[in-house]
Amino acid sequence: MSFLRNRNIIALILTTFFILIVSLFDGFNSISNFIVKAFGCFIFSGIIIVIWEEVKSNKNKTGVDSEFLFSNESFEKGLKYYENKDFNNAMIYFNKAISQEPDDSNLWYLRSQVKLSITDFEGAIEDIETAIQLSKVDTKLNKEYFQGSQKIGWPDGHISMYQAFLQSIKSELRISNKRRDSK
Repeated sequence: MSFLRNRNIIALILTTFFILIVSLFDGFNSISNFIVKAFGCFIFSGIIIVIWEEVKSNKNKTGVDSEFLFSNESFEKGLKYYENKDFNNAMIYFNKAISQEPDDSNLWYLRSQVKLSITDFEGAIEDIETAIQLSKVDTKLNKEYFQGSQKIGWPDGHISMYQAFLQSIKSELRISNKRRDSK
């Protein structure tokens, strides 16, 4: 139970940190804009925790070669650029990572985060829909993502997490369209 509590505290701290970074660099135009970005920060924090736990434990019960996640230079650079709000370079490196591992649903999810950050709603929707489709394939990596997302509070796994993010993007797109139409 204390492990779960520690994970929740870490998730809260990371989410708060990412929200502060987003607010410093991007700001929030409305409460709904804040909610969508906070939700994205929460999911991003959860993924970081899952990856960190894998590195920390250095165990792989599913037999997946998870060393890919940590030896893939493109993934690492894309993540670093994303965290630093350098979305152009993040896009370049996530594109490279996807070209190296096109069946990795999490890479598509992360690139959708970058596209959302630059308000490429259609691109973000395409990428998250690809992530959803890829996550339905029965692979060892998807089993690992499923287990990891359950650990961070998604009982139905990473597919439901991706679907919730898709709904958030669509909501943000509707809000953006309403703002544009009202001008």
